[in-house]
Formats: sequence, C-alpha cells, structure tokens
Amino acid sequence: MKSYTDIEQSKKLAKILPIESADMYYSKYDTIHANTLYNPCDIQDFNIREYTPCWSLAALLNAIPQIKIRGSKKIGYIVYYNKNIASNRSFNIVDACYEMLLKLHKQKLL
Repeated sequence: MKSYTDIEQSKKLAKILPIESADMYYSKYDTIHANTLYNPCDIQDFNIREYTPCWSLAALLNAIPQIKIRGSKKIGYIVYYNKNIASNRSFNIVDACYEMLLKLHKQKLL
C-alpha cells in the first residue's frame, strides 16, 4: 500500500503547500524511493541540493485545514469523499488526500 506521495504528486504539492509541511524528500539521484527527514532544518536545503519534498500520509492529513464542529472545542478534518474513488478497488488514502488538497487549493481554501 502506498504511504507517501509519488514524485509527480510531490512536485505539484510543492507548488501549493509550504515545503516545511513535508516530512520526506526525493533525491535528484533517486526519484523512485522517498527518504524520511529526521532533522527539520534539512528542509531548507531542498532548493540548493535540488531535492523534491514529499509528504507521508500523516503530513498530508496535517496539511488539510481543520474546522470547528458546531461551535464545540472539538477540531475535525474537512472530509472529502468521491464515490468513484471509494468504489475503486485500487483506492488509496494518500491519493484521496492529494486530490482533496488540489481541490481545496483550486477553491482557494488553502
């Protein structure tokens, strides 16, 4: 099961999300496997070293805006549900979060 964005998704997200929200990266030498960031200051070197930021499922969920639920102090995530994606056997939560972030960006909600 896929647990982080692929290289193409990562490139698109890098244009709409702050790169500081990424917790992984693709090296310019290896665009097949993403590496985990262990030190937050590593993110500053992406442009210099030509790395592409990458988002794990946890980082994608953190990038989704949070909302208050009916005035309570509880915080929840905006939920995206696409019947066509959910009924597809190849459904992946990383892909669903990616699609949701693109739609939120298009609607200027990010």
